[in-house]
Amino acid sequence: MAANASKSVFAWVTMTCTLQRLDRRPANPVLSGDVTLDGRDEHGLQRTIHCLRGSMDSRQKTYPKLRVFLAALAVALVTIAPAASAPSAPNLIGPPAGATVSFLPVFSWNPVSGADKYNFVLAADFAFNSPVYQVLGTKNTRATPDTTVPNGSYWWRVQAVDANGNTSAWSAPRSIEKLWADSPSLTSPDDGATVSFPAEPLVLRWDPVPGAAKYSVEIGDEEPRTTGR
Repeated sequence: MAANASKSVFAWVTMTCTLQRLDRRPANPVLSGDVTLDGRDEHGLQRTIHCLRGSMDSRQKTYPKLRVFLAALAVALVTIAPAASAPSAPNLIGPPAGATVSFLPVFSWNPVSGADKYNFVLAADFAFNSPVYQVLGTKNTRATPDTTVPNGSYWWRVQAVDANGNTSAWSAPRSIEKLWADSPSLTSPDDGATVSFPAEPLVLRWDPVPGAAKYSVEIGDEEPRTTGR
């Protein structure tokens, strides 16, 4: 019988196995690997076949071939699927750049399409090497610091994170100037009032100052000295 050539598709490559009819054949079909088989055909002539990797006996049923092909196809599709792109950097809303504030304000930014959460950082330097407050993984589009910081310059920025953990670039940083310089307003006794102590108790009163945690009080027997510049 004349030799037949067959082709089978496996893992995206067309493999060829020539001269499949032999006096002896392997007990199991060749599914992978490079195999060379020797034998004699019906005319008594020595024949050698070489099956390339992935070749199959043409007599094997079609279903196992199909299952192998579909499995390879699924793996290939997963492998070549494009990676999800990272979200865009958030656009900051407020406070405006360079704003002077007495207290740390509410920091806000626009929501980002595809973002699942955000990272917020407030630092005492432009390089963000000295963070003074940060919130990582917040679902909100605003941050309200619950800490007190000294007067000075501060910078803040925001980063978006999607559900797969992909992060955006940081937003362009903005600066604020923290300047808390309020002082109490004295209410009583009146300036220049005469107090007969101890017959009349001395009670000192002043208006509360927003943000003040405590007060220092001084009483002297002479006019306070002022230092000129």
